[in-house]
Amino acid sequence: MHVTKQDRRRFLIGASSLCLSAPVLAQAPTREAEEELQVRIENKSVPELCAEKDNIELDFVSPRVRRMRVQAVHPSYIGMVGTDRWAPDWSSCDLSHDPKFAADARRLTFWETPEFWLTGYTFPSFWRPNDVPVRVGERVEHGFHLIQLWMLYRERAEEILVVYPPDGYWRARPLPF
Repeated sequence: MHVTKQDRRRFLIGASSLCLSAPVLAQAPTREAEEELQVRIENKSVPELCAEKDNIELDFVSPRVRRMRVQAVHPSYIGMVGTDRWAPDWSSCDLSHDPKFAADARRLTFWETPEFWLTGYTFPSFWRPNDVPVRVGERVEHGFHLIQLWMLYRERAEEILVVYPPDGYWRARPLPF
């Protein structure tokens, strides 16, 4: 192998840069880095053939976190979706062993403005009992299976948040393109 003067010079510059930077790299973390908030993410997701089963679970764990902000965004593959299959797909679902709890059907709008509205629903049958209290302002209600926050967007009603009080599940939805 033939080493030119220029190759030797590059090597010496690189080696001396590494020697000079090594003490900087070996320094203890700064106070700012030590105080940085750390959150552990536990992926408890499981494979599931039934498209209607909630199988994605990411738990964010930190003794110091008291609040967080969640932003709903479209997945990176959204542009490749040819057909929007918004209807439920029960084809690979066996719900024969799921419990059923009966209730009187009802719908209640908790709050509304011309642009937003919050509506609760109780279904005639649901897989969990519906005895969770829901508070909106000073009003406390019981018995809802589902609560939806809607927004008027481009002359259409769009669901932007859904909460299932009986099991604590919630889903934020991004606005359409």
